[in-house]
Amino acid sequence: MNNRIVVLCAMLVAALMLGGCAATQPKAMSKDDLLQNRSAMIADARAAVPQITIEQLKQKIDAEEDFFLIDVRDPNEWPIGLVDYENVVTASRGKIEFIAPNRFAVDDPLVVICKTGGRSSLAAKTLHDLGYVNVTNVSTGMDDWMAAGYPLKD
Repeated sequence: MNNRIVVLCAMLVAALMLGGCAATQPKAMSKDDLLQNRSAMIADARAAVPQITIEQLKQKIDAEEDFFLIDVRDPNEWPIGLVDYENVVTASRGKIEFIAPNRFAVDDPLVVICKTGGRSSLAAKTLHDLGYVNVTNVSTGMDDWMAAGYPLKD
């Protein structure tokens, strides 16, 4: 009788463990679902950190404010142009979690920019979630910076 109880308990535990694993698998989604999820992630990220416009970024630079401007575009995008600012740091979005702790103090003022504002929103939220306390995101990005005719580094 005791062996049967032990076997039944082991089977119950195994069933619960396997059932729990299956419950965590994502369901199949359409491309539209994935795009909606991405939009929701970006919206959540934007809500988590302060946002500035390219005009406000230009004002900060013109006022000679001291901050790090982190360009999280991919390396192949940097030759297109970087904001003409002495404290521009290039760090692609996929590496920001690994670069930031060795590069920035927790209270350094950090402003994050990308091409259009999506990747920088996600990267800024990542920095915020890591524990950085002074993170701001540029709500649009380099496309608008260049369209406005603002200066680029040579």
